[in-house]
Formats: sequence, structure tokens, C-alpha cells
Amino acid sequence: MPDARRSRLLAVLVLVVALAAFPLGTLASHDFADVPDSNVFHADISALAASGVTTGCGGGNYCPSAFVTREQMAAFMNRLGALAPGKVPVVNADRLDGLDSSAFLQGTLERYKFSEVVARTPDSTDSVGEYTSIAIGADGNPVISYSDGTNLDLKLFACAVPSCASGVVRTPDSTNDIGWYTSIAIGADGNPVISYSDVTNGDLKLFACAVPSCASGVVRTPDSTDNVGEYTSIAIGADGNPVISYSDVTNGDLKLFACANPTCSSGTARTPDSTGSVGEYTSIVIGDDNNPVISYYDGTNADLKLFACANPTCSSGTARTPDSTGTVGRYSSIAIGDDGRPVISYQDGTNGDLKAYACANPTCSSGTARTLDSTGLLGSHTSIAIGIDGNPVISYRDGTIDDLKVYACADPTCAAGTTRTLDSTGNVGVYTSIAIGIDGNPVISYYDFTNLDLKVLVLPSDSVGVPG
Repeated sequence: MPDARRSRLLAVLVLVVALAAFPLGTLASHDFADVPDSNVFHADISALAASGVTTGCGGGNYCPSAFVTREQMAAFMNRLGALAPGKVPVVNADRLDGLDSSAFLQGTLERYKFSEVVARTPDSTDSVGEYTSIAIGADGNPVISYSDGTNLDLKLFACAVPSCASGVVRTPDSTNDIGWYTSIAIGADGNPVISYSDVTNGDLKLFACAVPSCASGVVRTPDSTDNVGEYTSIAIGADGNPVISYSDVTNGDLKLFACANPTCSSGTARTPDSTGSVGEYTSIVIGDDNNPVISYYDGTNADLKLFACANPTCSSGTARTPDSTGTVGRYSSIAIGDDGRPVISYQDGTNGDLKAYACANPTCSSGTARTLDSTGLLGSHTSIAIGIDGNPVISYRDGTIDDLKVYACADPTCAAGTTRTLDSTGNVGVYTSIAIGIDGNPVISYYDFTNLDLKVLVLPSDSVGVPG
């Protein structure tokens, strides 16, 4: 699940855009102990430090892998642009790279060069690539979890570069029939954490990687009560501990497991919603208030549902029904917009459409449902992320012609936008997962059903249109 908070490295990218447009001359070298000269962002961080935009995170460090909160981002931008009275601007310009500054981060589709996408096949050994999930590591390289259907294993591909042109295949867990419904997130220590299903025992499982490339780690079984663990989704709480949403198949409930520590050696299982048959197609994200928000499917009423937790461990909260028109809510995916409001992508099964619901407030007591794409049988296997312009980007499958598609919203509520077909070679676009790369461009993992391969699609690094 994509998080609304940006990493400090991604914040650097956005801020350096302005500095690149208006260079300040020779910049002094910074003295952050955790940003060596070998760091690929050393010069960018030096630029921000020398200009006074950032002073680090304390103790002589910059904390390059830490998340940036909205209030910290406000401080960065205020120092950069002199937004508050009495502030002296570092950069105070009306135009950036020849564009009016108010429109500089507009025009998503013009920046994303969808015609220049590069599709790769990281793993083609046996039948692999179902149940993919992608996250961006602290080093800026994608990490993908997925299922090995031939050997019934959990697999992981750690990309060696942001474009995923090379990397290493891992098999974190090969005990029993496992690896279904994977979901991956990057822990506060920079190491991947994966939730998945143990089909043999009907358990929820978790693998906590010990290193960023997941060469080793520890297997956990957070919940083994009844038949549980399908439709998992994982996010990292503000305390650095994983939080997992999943389905209780035995009781037809939505469940949540709040880990008590980063490797989830203990924790607490919750049942946020047990009304009817609920809990399929879950997706979890951490809100700006540090509380989990979960989208999921109500199978009894065929509705899209949302549960807004009232605290970080979700001991209480409120269940919502954002959309109940027709059969809606399967293949849900949730993200938090830059305004702190959830945005959900999902399928309209009645009409075969891709839909999005833009919440009007953080707990989603109201909002607006949109139909984004209605040409053909659409909207399955959706995944949503928030672009660096604050607008949602959604990957999904076109079931009519078996293609991978993407919808780039032109505004935060998805009132307008454009769809593109990214891969039409064979039967593709199943189990899509999208993340925003360190260069600000979408990266999508998915399954090639024709060749039984894991695929990943990367937009070119120059497609954002920032000045170089």
C-alpha cells in the first residue's frame, strides 16, 4: 500500500526541482554523518542543507530513509518559497522551467510518457508472479513479493536499480502451500516486511526481512485461529510496527493484526467488522492521524466498505459504506491523498467499470464516487498510489482484451483524467500493484498469464518533466 507520507529522499527530489531552475551558485558541503559522498543523493541533500531548507533530523544526521510528515513538508516549503510573513525566500520565482509556477506540477499525462514505458520480466522460472505487491526500498529500488505457483512458495525480487533492469530472486518461505495474497511494505529500518497466506494451514503469515535485499529474515504466524489470512494488506504504523488487514474466512469477518514490534514477534488480533460476510479484497493505509484506514468488500450486500480506526492498534473505529450502487467494492485499493483524505480504487461489477471514491474527510463520512473507465470489462486487480503532483494513479486490468492499463487522475479527487494501455502483449495485467518510484514515476508489478511470468513496468526516469 502506498503511504501518503513521502520519504525524505523523495522530498529532496521535489525541492531540488526549484533549486535546479534557479541555482544558488557554489554550495557548501553538508556534514551529515549518515549521508556519505557515495550516496546518490549527496549533492541534492547538500543543496538543501547549504540553502537552509533543511537542518537535518538531529544528532548530525539527515535520516535519508525517514518519512516526511505533512507538517515537516510545510516547513521545507516555507523555507524554500517564503510563504509566511517575514520569511526570506531561498527561491522566490513566478516561473519554473518556463512554466507558470501554479501549473508547474499540473498536467500529469503530459509528464508521464506512457509511450516510452519499459516492461521487464524479472522472474520467468516456472509459474511465478501471481499475487504481486510492490514497494520502493530506502535505496530507491523496487522490491516485489509474489507467489511461485509451481513450487507453492513465497518469492521476492529485489531490484538492483530503480529501473529493475537487474536484481536478485529470493525464496523467503517454502514451507507448505504459501505465498498467496502477498503484500509488502518497507519497515522503518529499511527492510521489507511481507504478509501472506499459508493455504495449507489456513494461517496469516509474515516474513520480516533482516536486510533490504531479503537475503535472510524470520517467519512469523501472527494469526492461526480458524481459516484466516486471505486478502492480506500490510502497512507500517507511525511507531514502526506493521499493521495487517485480512479476511477471516471461517467467520466471514474483517480482521486486523497490530504487531507489537517491527518484526511482529507478538501483537494483537482485532475484528473491526463482523456484520455479514465481509473482509475480502482488503487494503490498508496509515492516515495522517497515524490511525489505519481499511477498504474492503461486503459480500453480503455487494458494497464497498471502509473502516476508519480510532487509534493506531484499531481497538475501535467506524465502519462506512462509501458506495452501495450495484455490485461494487471488489479489488479495492486505498491511498491517502496529500490533503489527508482517503482515495479508493475498485471495480463496479455490475457495469464492468473502474471506479474511484474520493473521501471528503479523513474518516470518509462522505465523499464522491467516480466512474473512471467504462469501455469494456474493466476495474479488476486495481492498485492506487498518489503521484508527486498529489493526484492518484491507478493500475488495473482490461478484462475484455487482457491488457494492463493505467488511469492518471488530473486532480486529487479524480474528477478528470486519462487512461492508457501500458502492456498488451499476451494476457497480462493480472494482480497489479503500483508504487511511485524515487524519480517520481509509477512502477507497476503484475502477472503475465500467457507466459506465467512476473513482470514489472517502469516509466522512464525523464518522464516527470522536471528541469534537469
